[in-house]
Amino acid sequence: MAEREALEQLKNGDMEALGWVYQRFRDGFVKRMIRKWNITYENAIDLFLEIVVLFEQKVRSGSFTEIRGGGIGGWIYRAGNNILNESKRHAKRTKLFDEIGEEIPYTEPDTEKEELLRLTEQGMRQIEEKCRNLLNDHYINGNSIEQLKEAWDFQSVAAAKQKLYRCREALKKAIFNIIV
Repeated sequence: MAEREALEQLKNGDMEALGWVYQRFRDGFVKRMIRKWNITYENAIDLFLEIVVLFEQKVRSGSFTEIRGGGIGGWIYRAGNNILNESKRHAKRTKLFDEIGEEIPYTEPDTEKEELLRLTEQGMRQIEEKCRNLLNDHYINGNSIEQLKEAWDFQSVAAAKQKLYRCREALKKAIFNIIV
């Protein structure tokens, strides 16, 4: 069975086509995820099943209509990588918040605000001046991303967003380093 044929059959509710997708891509997907992400065989199989169900839903709903760049297998591998990347990002955030929660003792609400303000001010002093000014323009002065693009001569709105993101991350890192 060809991928296009499987896609058409799956659109019409043919579960045999889903079985073909499962058998055709399972072993390669599992091996790739184990090698790349160092996950267990069982976790790789679970992830693959989750993605196959997601794939079926997308085909039936009409949001997966044509095969592009790597075909069905490419879509399945990208979906697996995206899910694992998101899981990794979530785990890092959770770990960071857990660590911060362990380090900062409970204080009264007014004191917490003052402490947060003090930490933010200290963090702002530790990041580069351009980031300080950009963060102030956006968060304190209320300038939009479009206004930042114009005022700071960014090539595009995306470039302004990216720089703002990097400055926020630098500030977070500086604050975290103060705490720890």
